[in-house]
Amino acid sequence: MKRLFAIFCMLFCGVAQSAQIVNVEYIHKLIEQQHGISVPYNSELTNPQVAANMKYLLTAIDAANSILSGGKITDYGNSEYATTVATDTVATLEMVRDHVRNYKFFATTTPDTTSFSFTISASGVFHIDWGDGMRESYRKTNTTATTYSHEYATAGEYVIKIGGYRTGGNSISFQNNKNLAKIDGSLGAIFSTIKNVNNPSFQNLFYGCTNLTGSIPPDLFAGIYGQPVYHMFDSTFSGCSGLSGSIPEKLFLGIKIRGGPTGVFNSTFAGCSGLLGSIPGGLFGDISGPPGQSMFANTFRGCSGLTGTIPEGLFGNLYGAPRHGSFQRTFSGCSGLTGTIPKKLFGSLEGGAPHVFGYTFENCSGLTGEIPDSLLGDFSAITLSTNITGMLTGIFSGCSGLTGKIPENLFKGLSRDINLENTFAGCSGLTEIPENLFKDTYANPVNCRFFRTWKGCNNLKTIPKDLFVGCKTSDSFYETFANCSVLTEIPDGLFDTIKQTPKSEMFFGVFANCKNLKRIPEKLFDGLSGAPAYGMFNSSFLNCSSLEYIPDSLFDNISTDSEANMMFYKTFMGCTNLTGDSAKIKGRHLYDIWSETTSFLPFDSTYKGATGLTDYADIPSAWK
Repeated sequence: MKRLFAIFCMLFCGVAQSAQIVNVEYIHKLIEQQHGISVPYNSELTNPQVAANMKYLLTAIDAANSILSGGKITDYGNSEYATTVATDTVATLEMVRDHVRNYKFFATTTPDTTSFSFTISASGVFHIDWGDGMRESYRKTNTTATTYSHEYATAGEYVIKIGGYRTGGNSISFQNNKNLAKIDGSLGAIFSTIKNVNNPSFQNLFYGCTNLTGSIPPDLFAGIYGQPVYHMFDSTFSGCSGLSGSIPEKLFLGIKIRGGPTGVFNSTFAGCSGLLGSIPGGLFGDISGPPGQSMFANTFRGCSGLTGTIPEGLFGNLYGAPRHGSFQRTFSGCSGLTGTIPKKLFGSLEGGAPHVFGYTFENCSGLTGEIPDSLLGDFSAITLSTNITGMLTGIFSGCSGLTGKIPENLFKGLSRDINLENTFAGCSGLTEIPENLFKDTYANPVNCRFFRTWKGCNNLKTIPKDLFVGCKTSDSFYETFANCSVLTEIPDGLFDTIKQTPKSEMFFGVFANCKNLKRIPEKLFDGLSGAPAYGMFNSSFLNCSSLEYIPDSLFDNISTDSEANMMFYKTFMGCTNLTGDSAKIKGRHLYDIWSETTSFLPFDSTYKGATGLTDYADIPSAWK
């Protein structure tokens, strides 16, 4: 202590060299400005403008510390050095900054805590009260992530107080701290926004703190404002499944986003299954411009306790081109959300990017009503060179409460590759696919992928004849309409424009479990030609128990000069209502073309359960 005050004496002792005296008013305003504390004037002073001596300054700091800590923790005012005149404004500023213990954030430990640590990646002055009588202060001059730790003599529950102020760099992190039980106060007051200095980042702030319970403090980021930095709130609470209560309405109030930096709210609340209540409408502050890469990716993923409707203005006034993964899995697993999806939820977007809407509403089973027209913006700006890998993959998968007709303009302007993998899978309330859903693809027919696109849409009544007319080739019709149990027929010419050689598992389970399907069009697969491929008709009509017969020429365009493993595996298995002959190619039964000695075994259980076939007794055992 004597050494510390010797340094103070060097700063303050002696006769004033500065022309302007540091007065009482200056001291009090400085403490209030730096730390938000109003320290009462000495009641014995008749003129607060008189010159202030060192004793008064140190006594004011003692008073500030007393207010902050709920009791006196310093006694600078009675030191032997508190006798000289304070005249240097710079030195006074340093004194106030360094010695007011600005405790603003409080971390309660688990009851069995024997040690505790966290990292600070900011420069500045920081004060730590470890809760067992040990207090430390640090002047940090670099922004390197530095670990601060403490060992406790006995295991117990402690309240750790943190104060000070940031001068640069980022902030603090308790990542994967299993001894953190509760939080309170404000980190924004310590790691605040500084003029002409980049905002701090709170990435991974409480990531993996699985024992953290209670609610999120409403003023946790008070003092943070303006344009965020990259990944500013990325994974801030990710994995904190013990958090409860609602998300504070003003948690990010001061944020003003003008064109989104990368990953600002990526995974912010991911896995916080204990959070309750509605998502506040203005949660993300004031937003405008194009969303950044992964800006809202996984933001609420797994927040199954959230309820209520999605606010109309949640993402502000977005416009322009989205970036890679902007809304990937944003609400994935939010099964408690209800009501309709707001029409302007994503603003007025134009164009596309990889995974931008990948699984956005996955398993949001509580959402209801029709999908809004033009919800996803206008895709006209997408060119043949634009990478749109996974752009629409699984966006509504598992949304069993959505109803009615899919809007015609949902994919407005999309005139190139279509990858609708799992896009509407499990949307059991959808009843109609519009004839013109892919109308804009007609100008540029290209490769399409319909992997499980409508699987589980068991209220889907019909399939438009020209649904796939915009596609000339396809990677996959893997389980495209599987489990669509209400469907009664497949339209003639459904795959007519698909002109290509077969691909592996191309029609795997395409109509599997469509138990009310009665008829297969004669020329359903006429667009195919050439050598067979692995598993190409595997389970195509599995358990279609209402099918009446197999058209004689259904597979006529498939070459018989070669073989493919699993080609007809379970193709008609469970089709218990079939009559007439089993499948043929140009008049020859499949089992006559590929015998049981075939090396690649293209068959297995092909007709199992289809005992009504007229040639069932002649079918080799391996086929049934």
